[in-house]
Amino acid sequence: MDIDRMILDALKRYKSLTTYQLAKRIDVSWATVNVHCYRLLAEGKIRVNHESSFSGKRTIWSYKEVKK
Repeated sequence: MDIDRMILDALKRYKSLTTYQLAKRIDVSWATVNVHCYRLLAEGKIRVNHESSFSGKRTIWSYKEVKK
């Protein structure tokens, strides 16, 4: 299955996930997920939110609903 499709399917199912959580759920590297997520963000298919945590900043991805 296409990595972009796996990311989109995971975000539709779980609503929002960090890069690390996405990588674990679809069984690919963190770096691969990160590259694909930024591409999907540029295409307007997903959203990003940066959240502070005890270890720094977390990137949280979510599916962007398409309005008809």
